[in-house]
Amino acid sequence: MVDSVNNCVSAENAQYCQEKCEDEEKCTAFTFIGNANKDDENCCLIESRPAGNKRTVASFVSGPKRCGK
Repeated sequence: MVDSVNNCVSAENAQYCQEKCEDEEKCTAFTFIGNANKDDENCCLIESRPAGNKRTVASFVSGPKRCGK
């Protein structure tokens, strides 16, 4: 099983987290942790993750690099 590959940074909200993902070439998706402490790296920019490993977690927002426009 392959572990996920990600880089976590600080972001003000989920939209800003997604924008950071858009700026990173290797980022394919993001997860924003809404209930993290103010100084935490609450935005994970995801390069890869195991298939089928999805679940619902309160205060977490995940999405693709770009939403369909």
